[in-house]
Amino acid sequence: MAGYQDEDRFDEEVARHMTVRGHLGKIKCPTLLTTGEYDPLCPLEDAIEAFESLKVPKELWVYENQYHTHFALPNLGGMDCYDHVLDWLQALFSGRHVPTQRGRIAYLRENGEGPWGDCEWTPTIRSGQAYF
Repeated sequence: MAGYQDEDRFDEEVARHMTVRGHLGKIKCPTLLTTGEYDPLCPLEDAIEAFESLKVPKELWVYENQYHTHFALPNLGGMDCYDHVLDWLQALFSGRHVPTQRGRIAYLRENGEGPWGDCEWTPTIRSGQAYF
């Protein structure tokens, strides 16, 4: 997609500079992160590291058995994640849902209850540890 045939060259010239490390602690508004459990572009350990770097009220939604795209997810009744993200924002701005500073990690199971159900999760890894 970037026009590189040499993956090592792409990693050195482009990917190395594509990071949010060092910037997330500067965010000042409540934040929702979403990721697929097996996202090859943002491994779960990196998503957890990003979540832990946030110093604001926060949530992380992890979609069971999903990868990078968040379209037609069985974890959300076949809907895209964006509809649920907009619901999260609406609940945030109306005061019906206020994430905590400690944050909440939700593990959204396939054919489960979605982000508003009983899905709070403690990951089996910490940032820096490989998930698989």
